[in-house]
Amino acid sequence: MASYIAVDIGSSYIKSAILDVDRRALLAVRREKTPAPLSTPAPLSGSGAGIVARRHETDAERIVGIVREMIDDHLTLRPEAQGVLLSTQMHGFVLAGRDGHAVTPYISWQDERCMEPVEDSLARTYLDLLRALVSEEDLAATGIGLKPGLAMCNVFHLLRHHVDVRREAGIRFCTLGSYIILRLTGEHACHLTNAAATGFADIRSGAWNRRLIEAAGCGTMSFPQIRCETEPAGWYRGSAAAGSVHIPIYPDIGDHQASVLGSLAVPQQDTVLTIGTAGIMSRLEEEYRPGAYEIRPFVGGLWLNTLTRLPGGRNLDVLADFVKDIGETIFGCQIEEAQLWSGLLQAADRADDRGRLEVSVGFFSNQRGVREGALLGVDATNLRIGPIVRGALDNMADIYVSLLEQLHGARPETTRRLMFSGGVLSRNKLLAELISQRSGIPGIWSPVQDEVFAGMYRVALLCSGRCRSYDETRRLMPESLD
Repeated sequence: MASYIAVDIGSSYIKSAILDVDRRALLAVRREKTPAPLSTPAPLSGSGAGIVARRHETDAERIVGIVREMIDDHLTLRPEAQGVLLSTQMHGFVLAGRDGHAVTPYISWQDERCMEPVEDSLARTYLDLLRALVSEEDLAATGIGLKPGLAMCNVFHLLRHHVDVRREAGIRFCTLGSYIILRLTGEHACHLTNAAATGFADIRSGAWNRRLIEAAGCGTMSFPQIRCETEPAGWYRGSAAAGSVHIPIYPDIGDHQASVLGSLAVPQQDTVLTIGTAGIMSRLEEEYRPGAYEIRPFVGGLWLNTLTRLPGGRNLDVLADFVKDIGETIFGCQIEEAQLWSGLLQAADRADDRGRLEVSVGFFSNQRGVREGALLGVDATNLRIGPIVRGALDNMADIYVSLLEQLHGARPETTRRLMFSGGVLSRNKLLAELISQRSGIPGIWSPVQDEVFAGMYRVALLCSGRCRSYDETRRLMPESLD
């Protein structure tokens, strides 16, 4: 009986399951909260003007402990499991010592320390300083360039303030997934999707770019070997309680790529819109074609053209929190989140076109396509919650439609349908309808609720030899992976 253990390490939850490729089933699903971030560090002496940007650090060993426990628990149920598949959040990093143990916390994609001003420098931030040290050609080869939250940018800041780490011999640079693999198997390896997400990889050659590594101050560090998703990265020996089973662990696939793979999106035909806390828009392409978007490596020789930092659930939450604050402050009552959103969306659906407000949802910096947050066109009749929420949804829909043109370049006609996924869209059908109507492109819903597990299931079909290509896996998908 062929089965695999799948573990998905996300920003909010760590989930695991048994993927039974013979019975075409998802079994024994577990979910635990990802360990909470560590308390915000004290201001660093080197931070210009005393400004400290957002930090987001997590105890890497606690994450490893949860993953190890999940694997062992699943091995007690399926000691004959043929491997462990990993999917992880992207862009963050851990530095490990010669002994394989972390010398830093896991510094995640939500950390923006590189945006701190540099003391005694003409550059405005550490990101600006780093940009001056690297060539445009090398940056273009990464597919993503420089941006807040990127491992390359944040490790550059860290090493500028912790020279002792920079000078220590035997330091290993790790993606989150490769650190887990290192701790469980002793091997230092990762998948190209996560290597690229650090900003240090040349995505077309599938190799690390030594010039970028040197520029960031990581020249003395060792970097993970980049492995294919169907090639074991190392071998894990389960606990005694799990029967001391010896099982291969496969490289860490980026959670974005795993999700798109699980959505069953058709290359060059479907555009995937995922709206959760933030929004992301992607389209699979067979050819490498640079444009005003990120290019991420995918499996099966494809490329994933992507727009990130789009408005999402947290923008709408600003309005929900406003209503919640009125209830608590004036009426002394608390409203359950589900009830609140149900009422807000019903009010938006009833909003009269004649009393429509123009709302700008630009409540956060560094988001794509937004203007500064505002309510415009207010009069004596429309300052009501229905027109406000409807105006916000109208604004978000307009932003996504305009960005569709940016993602498609000169070939918008090649997209035949929009594929919707993510928690915000699943609860907010009106927003999906507005995007589809205004773009003139039919919309469908992702066929499964948990696209990441579905994507890992497709990888398992290749690892097991049941399929020889990702196209073949489409016909062997389970009826339900929810």
